[in-house]
This record gives sequence, C-alpha cells and structure tokens, in this order.
Amino acid sequence: MSAESRLYVPQSWIEGRERCQRAGIPDEVTFASKLELARRMLERALGHGV
Repeated sequence: MSAESRLYVPQSWIEGRERCQRAGIPDEVTFASKLELARRMLERALGHGV
C-alpha cells in the first residue's frame, strides 16, 4: 500500500492557469480545500480497508 500524496494547490493558482502550467500541474487539477483533500484521502483509505 502506498501513502496518499495529493498536492494542495492554492485557489489563486487554479484561477491563474498560467502559474499551474509553469509548475507542470495538469489542467484537470481543480481546487480543493485542505479539509476536502483530507476527506477524500480518508474515504480512499477506508475503501481499501485501512
């Protein structure tokens, strides 16, 4: 099992796509708050029986 590794990207970066492109962040990455990212990680872990 691998550790969860989702990158938090500030909303201002998502709104300014040029910055994401320079950083190599794919266009399909959307903003999610740190709380939302944590919730998604927990759901995936629970789904894998952790």
